[in-house]
Amino acid sequence: MIMFSNGLRVFKGLLLILFSVGGFIGGLFTLSSMAQTTSLGGAPPVTVIYTSITGDPSSEVPGLPGVQFGPGSAAFDRVFGSPNGNWVLTADTNLPTTEDEILLVNGVVRVREGVTTTWNMSEHYGLLDTKLGINDSGEFVFATNTDGPTTGDEYILFGDAVTITVVAQEGVSTTLPALPTTTWGITLDTAVIANDGTVGFSADLVDGLPTTEDDLLILGTNVLAQEGVTIPPGQIGTEFWENFDTDDYFISADGSSWIVLGDLTGDTNTDDVVAVNGTVVVQEGVILPGSGFSEPVDLNGIVGVSMAPNGNWFVRGNNDLTEQDWVYSNGAVLAASGSPIYVGATENFTDTEFADTFFLHVGNSLGDYVIGGVSDGPTPANGVLVLNNTMVIARENDPIDLDDNGIFDDDVYFNTFGNDDGYLTDAGIFYVVATMRNITGTVIGQGFFSIDLSGVIGPTPTPTFTPTGPTPTHTFTPTPTDTPTPTNTFTPTPTDTPTPTDTPTPTNTFTPTPTDTPTATPTDTATATPTATATATATATPTITGTPLPKDFYVFLPYVTRND
Repeated sequence: MIMFSNGLRVFKGLLLILFSVGGFIGGLFTLSSMAQTTSLGGAPPVTVIYTSITGDPSSEVPGLPGVQFGPGSAAFDRVFGSPNGNWVLTADTNLPTTEDEILLVNGVVRVREGVTTTWNMSEHYGLLDTKLGINDSGEFVFATNTDGPTTGDEYILFGDAVTITVVAQEGVSTTLPALPTTTWGITLDTAVIANDGTVGFSADLVDGLPTTEDDLLILGTNVLAQEGVTIPPGQIGTEFWENFDTDDYFISADGSSWIVLGDLTGDTNTDDVVAVNGTVVVQEGVILPGSGFSEPVDLNGIVGVSMAPNGNWFVRGNNDLTEQDWVYSNGAVLAASGSPIYVGATENFTDTEFADTFFLHVGNSLGDYVIGGVSDGPTPANGVLVLNNTMVIARENDPIDLDDNGIFDDDVYFNTFGNDDGYLTDAGIFYVVATMRNITGTVIGQGFFSIDLSGVIGPTPTPTFTPTGPTPTHTFTPTPTDTPTPTNTFTPTPTDTPTPTDTPTPTNTFTPTPTDTPTATPTDTATATPTATATATATATPTITGTPLPKDFYVFLPYVTRND
């Protein structure tokens, strides 16, 4: 796989066919225990919500007969959710370009580009911002630019079960107690909402302020930070805020915590920072606090941020010199290039084929989290989603049961997972947007999916990151804080590591004892007696007949393109 600077990843690999625990009976591959929700190799079940596959029932837009999602592989934007499982996202349809974008809340179209607004019958919704917010009551927020007068066409909007109302409008008084004579300017974006309905957003070019002080970060009627006025503590200097990055502002469910990525005034080698509750926690040109790294964060090395509903925060980025990539949360490194993709795994994260290594980090209110990254596994399937540093919940090239008939007979596979395109609920449902391909490697569309993790979420190991030198080959020492129970412990099987030319050995399988607290060090080797043997078969010229493939059929494809 080759990584280009624009995010395009090109895979090159052999076609490999793996058979796991299924049997061969009467010309059909069958699972040893088949159920409609059975999934590949014991992985959590995947449900197709919508796709942009032209003509497929999954591409039909709810409530708009004859309208379909897409076409193409960029139909769905990033999904946002609430702790109890409400979700919201924007999507494109095959309607005319002046009315093809829609906003979906729990499967209901609530807003459509080109449609008359609810507060002004002479205006129509314009393009919808990707960054949205939704709370446990189903109230949601978004930004749009209407076709109204250019001096007043920028909006932050609030929606509930009945209607949509204006929170902020360009050219209208801000009503901010701290800035009573100001009006909203031409840039309103990055909307967030708390469970009590409090709305926040970023506002730039606010009228009535000096141009060096007119960028604001808002929550309710409070100014959390102001360009040229606020000096965030925790930085290496005493610089003011200069701006706030679009789409990189998040709050906790109760609104008591917040995170933002932005820039300070002053030296451009150290101006990029992440602040949590107003205090800088990551700064460009500075070593990550508590990480043990010997190198500082690289120039423009902060890639993205997020915040879980309970206030847990996540940052991903890379270091100077060696360009080592990392995911950093609450002051500790959760994952890094060169480290195992989960505790006990022989597959490691790497930036060899994707410069940033990591593309996703999200968490729920209970402390569970999912990290998306690229591994050193076989190139057609090295994009992985990892839960709680314990297991892979999905990877590129996993087959998809498009028609939900319990068999992988649709010639549809995960292609790539989008950057930050995921959300994890407290009940353990993980929503994700990904592109899809067929067995020839042709991208056939994009989809919106859910993965049920309710049976595997639970107490999580807390890895301790241990650097080994100026150019480290970093490893993690897991130090679990809880004693896992049998229902929350994942036992990898030989089919979890897609190495088609080898038979997994006992040293690659870790079976924890439910009544003990697992303790591992980087030099420890877990020993177990394997209970299953995987048989790998490679074929250079695969063919598909009319025989459906069961959900234990795993295909790696050649010459596949990823566009993040």
